[in-house]
Amino acid sequence: MTNAPNPRLNQSYIVKTVAEFHDVFIANPACFPFAGDEISLQDLAAYPLIVLERKCTTMEFLRNLFLQHHLELLPAIELSSNDLLIDLARIGLGIGFAPDYCVDKHPEQLTTLRIRETIPARQMAACVNPSMPVNKSTRNFLELLPTV
Repeated sequence: MTNAPNPRLNQSYIVKTVAEFHDVFIANPACFPFAGDEISLQDLAAYPLIVLERKCTTMEFLRNLFLQHHLELLPAIELSSNDLLIDLARIGLGIGFAPDYCVDKHPEQLTTLRIRETIPARQMAACVNPSMPVNKSTRNFLELLPTV
């Protein structure tokens, strides 16, 4: 399973999209009181950003989003876990960037920010390298996955 788009996947991979999701910016409303206001990526860049580590597809996606708007992404904290990222955003150490399906809904502790720019949807995908053998259990698992 991987997030897509994923620059590491070449055209020969067999990709089965199983879900679509959106990435969101999240913050503790007591520490970052935007009160439902829409904020631009440029304004957001002035705040401490909590993101996943540089080598993951989510960080590559965010970096490209900033580049598309001629902005430099300078995160305050880089982590390897969405759970930890969400916890740090919840206690007010910065503004996190995570997939919406990872964020639980506790508006008193964590709110989703309204961003002026459109953040494109991404996909969760099961990928198979056709040059590698696929065992029966993997094939059965892929058949069980829903397709979007």
